[in-house]
Amino acid sequence: MKKNILSVIITIYSTLIPTNIFSQVDSCYAGVYVSYDDFKNNKLSHKINLNLKKVSLEFVPLSKIIKISTKDSCIRFKPGAIYGYYKCGITYRYSPNEELLSPEDYYQILEMSARESNKMVIYSSVFLGGSELFYSIGLSSKIHRLNVSNIEKDFGKTCPEFVTKTKELASTIDGLAKKNEHGKYLINTFYERFVKN
Repeated sequence: MKKNILSVIITIYSTLIPTNIFSQVDSCYAGVYVSYDDFKNNKLSHKINLNLKKVSLEFVPLSKIIKISTKDSCIRFKPGAIYGYYKCGITYRYSPNEELLSPEDYYQILEMSARESNKMVIYSSVFLGGSELFYSIGLSSKIHRLNVSNIEKDFGKTCPEFVTKTKELASTIDGLAKKNEHGKYLINTFYERFVKN
């Protein structure tokens, strides 16, 4: 009886919803952000549907080139020519080689703090891979390796409580990669609590 009621509900529900909504959910789009303003406003250029044949967006690790290919064309973006790119729900930001321990790369955005301004952004490196984390304050500031030393440099004088909590977190098993029960990075929780605008 329960199975019959459920199948009736599913049949009614599927007839009420246009099929193009389902196709949008199944689609995997990609494109590039030419400028910071495009990046901030989620305005993609050269947008493609990766579900189509002979269509791709590739990151070429050694040259750090982003390549968009369709059946008719191939566009290459050298490092620094675009601010970032988007691929199937994941956003990446370019950063030049400004620090020895934060190489030139595209960094995948893993999480942003919930605060309105001066968000702490947590990244992973596309080129380096692995579980190593990086951070920036906002989407336009420099990207640093997420470690106690860098947190002390950025916040030691202005937010000592945040630095203390960061050190405590670093001493745990998961270190600065530790997440709460909701899957949020704890360092972002501490940032929201202790760092004032």
